[in-house]
Amino acid sequence: MHVVLALVAIFELDTRQVDYNNAFAQASTIKEDVYATMPRGFEPSDTKNAYVLKLNKSLYGLVQSLKAFYDHMSAGLKETEFVTSENDPCLFIHMDMIAISWIDDLVFVSRDGSKIDEIFWSLKGLGYDLDKKGGSGLSAFLVIQIQIDRTEGSIELSQPGLIKKSHPLVHWYARLQH
Repeated sequence: MHVVLALVAIFELDTRQVDYNNAFAQASTIKEDVYATMPRGFEPSDTKNAYVLKLNKSLYGLVQSLKAFYDHMSAGLKETEFVTSENDPCLFIHMDMIAISWIDDLVFVSRDGSKIDEIFWSLKGLGYDLDKKGGSGLSAFLVIQIQIDRTEGSIELSQPGLIKKSHPLVHWYARLQH
């Protein structure tokens, strides 16, 4: 990701971030048989028989769900002429752009933002439930805040959320040292 951000700064590339809504529910059926116990309140009054549910679709939290969603997402990208990188399965290459995926988030990078918008609408036309995040640029990815300054040709990365979470711990450690 850092290399891609460097390319964005050097070549003044356009970026868009896209989020798959209800990502795991969009994925097709999981390949293995997966069973779940009955939810509380739905157990049968007949205690002699135990019931389980066979899942037809992936659910958030299942190990199989990540693979099912990745297969679903990459099929859509391939249908819009992306090719998966041989070196990184989360990097997709297109004639006009690249896409980087992390679970249900995608970052598109291109010289022409309208090409990214075309791909976005093509994926929606194929039935993918997507939303653009942050308008027409990349402002955050994987809890990293991103500020792109085109006039300076620079990118600033920060993690204020992580700093806020660790602040009490740092303060506590500093008190122990005195």
